[in-house]
Amino acid sequence: PFRLDPSENILQKYQIRYSRIFSGMIFQGCVFISLFFGLKKMSNYFPLLSEGGAAWFTNLSIPDSTYVLPIMAGAAFLITVETMPLTGN
Repeated sequence: PFRLDPSENILQKYQIRYSRIFSGMIFQGCVFISLFFGLKKMSNYFPLLSEGGAAWFTNLSIPDSTYVLPIMAGAAFLITVETMPLTGN
């Protein structure tokens, strides 16, 4: 069986840096927050968003009261994650 020597630091052995691990998450978080607040205030600058849309969401400036779109987006994400093949060595 594989055993680690307690005296050697596995992070140094494999050159693992926490900054590399979390930099992608921090970048995605900043992009998400920017898009969220940008889209939230978009109807103030584009009043036609309150008149567009299709099906049950005819006014794009109000939240979805039925939660159909967030549930559909979450289900699509879950299906994508669960059906993707595992890669790597």
